[in-house]
Amino acid sequence: MAYMKDSAGRRLDDFVAARDLPKVVMNLDASVITGANNSSITAWPDSSGLGHYVHQLVAVKQCTLKTNAQGGRNTVAFGASSYMERPDYGTGLGDTGNYAQPNTYFLVAKFNTASNGSNRSLWSGSSSGTSRNNVWLDGTTQQGYLYANGAWPDGGKPLDDGQWHIITAVFGTTHGAFYVDGYLVSTQGTQAQGAEALGTFVLGATGTGTLPVNGAEFAEFIHCNAAVPPDQILATTKALADKWGIPITAPKAQVAPQYVSTLDSGAINIRTWFPPNPKAAGNTLVIWCHQHTGTEALSASFFAYPLIHAAVNEGYIFAASRMHGDSWGNANALTDLTNLYNYVNTMWPVSNVILIGGSMGGLATALAKPYASVPNLKGCIGIDAVFDLAAMHANPSYTTTIRTAYGVAGDGSDYASKTAGHDPMLRPASDFGTVRWRFYASDTDALVPPAAHSDAFAAKIASTAPEAVVVRHVEGHLTPPGIRPADVIAFIKRCIA
Repeated sequence: MAYMKDSAGRRLDDFVAARDLPKVVMNLDASVITGANNSSITAWPDSSGLGHYVHQLVAVKQCTLKTNAQGGRNTVAFGASSYMERPDYGTGLGDTGNYAQPNTYFLVAKFNTASNGSNRSLWSGSSSGTSRNNVWLDGTTQQGYLYANGAWPDGGKPLDDGQWHIITAVFGTTHGAFYVDGYLVSTQGTQAQGAEALGTFVLGATGTGTLPVNGAEFAEFIHCNAAVPPDQILATTKALADKWGIPITAPKAQVAPQYVSTLDSGAINIRTWFPPNPKAAGNTLVIWCHQHTGTEALSASFFAYPLIHAAVNEGYIFAASRMHGDSWGNANALTDLTNLYNYVNTMWPVSNVILIGGSMGGLATALAKPYASVPNLKGCIGIDAVFDLAAMHANPSYTTTIRTAYGVAGDGSDYASKTAGHDPMLRPASDFGTVRWRFYASDTDALVPPAAHSDAFAAKIASTAPEAVVVRHVEGHLTPPGIRPADVIAFIKRCIA
């Protein structure tokens, strides 16, 4: 069979970074490195056409070649002190050398469990001695995050799982974004590099050779001096996964979610995010139940925004209600859930509902099941979620707001009667059966400790629910490490299967 080829003789159906991505200024493809297995590498050729190879001349700092390591191709292994560098980045063949933001980076890599709790630098760039365009693995969470003269939020699952991943980092002129296997896992509305250009580039460490990536293998690294759009990020992720034989389940699409803000039938503020083409029937609706002091107005900088992004790109409708403010799962909150469902269902008929409760929102999420607040409820998710109302009432920080929500007397004398039926831990486990449950909780969460909430509630309903699993994260209450878009989408798919 004859294949169409480009002017360089490369098949058009093959992924070629320099041809298929905008403004590629470096493409390190391990499959072009020659040598014996476990041999030391002095230089890694650049396939961009600009001659930006990286090197390491010091023997004790050299990486090693792994032949036929992944998908029948070579990879590069990084040890305890190995890294590669290009101190004069931007002085290649015929380029201007002015690699200011925007920049987009792709990395195909796998990471083994860290040997210590230090941050690990995947790559770093510097300008005038200041760190720019760095991506690290957090030493505590082992989740990736961007660093541009300041740390940006980390997010997604821990990456030190020994599995291959495709990582994308976007350093825009006004924003930053981090993707893992095609899923947006964190975003930031600020930037720090500005018009300064990269000068020194280091792969597998920082500019001084510290914070080595130790225990990693890299297959391919691509640097685009442009903000690659989301749909092209997804296409590139899929192409790299196919090229390197990496089994991933990527999002269906990459669109920028847009919302509509309005009032429900009870004059409560609501916000909805629709996919480009909702179904005429059979839609899946994902509802966010907000935390204490939260609202329905979730912005792109909100810690759980990647869940909105993932849901919409899977074709689901996402929605949130103000729920009478700090309602703590009271009757008003449950009515607001009903009204929000009705608003969406009138326009786009819904067959499946998934509820996600953050902190205080865990109460409304749980109570919607026994009170039948929404039809077609298939699954519930708690993120650092409250399930023991009495425990929160006993906390002086929340006593007054809970009493206000339920109209409890100032001295609390009628607390039991006013809150009857609204404490999930006091209801029978059978009230919460038939739907699936998933919880994300941290042992360092002092506000809503899982022992009293997620762990206790999961244990309570384990015998009646088809699924009730607690997933641990490590950075306290309502932080980006507790947001796992790919895991949430996989859970939703099990719920609606």
